[in-house]
Amino acid sequence: MEERREYGRKPLRFKVILTAPEGPYRSVTAEAANLSVGGVGLKLKEAVKSRGRLFLRITRPFFQDSIEGTGEIMWQKFSEGSGEFLAGVRFIEMPFTKIKALLV
Repeated sequence: MEERREYGRKPLRFKVILTAPEGPYRSVTAEAANLSVGGVGLKLKEAVKSRGRLFLRITRPFFQDSIEGTGEIMWQKFSEGSGEFLAGVRFIEMPFTKIKALLV
């Protein structure tokens, strides 16, 4: 399978809260598996049902502030090995200087 990511990913662990701006959708908490300037790989207990733009809140251990922005689910699949859903989120609007600081 050919790699289609525009940016390299760095393995990191932190909490991400996804919320759809409209519709019958509740917030879902996910664990980040990896991060790049362009997006984040997530592990979830359930599939994300919403399509389109989502609000993202990244909370980092040992930091009081969170990073907030928007993104969209580019792909998701169920991993039988772990029993979790995996998803790739592309950032749309995100304070990239804060994201870059996590990657150093």
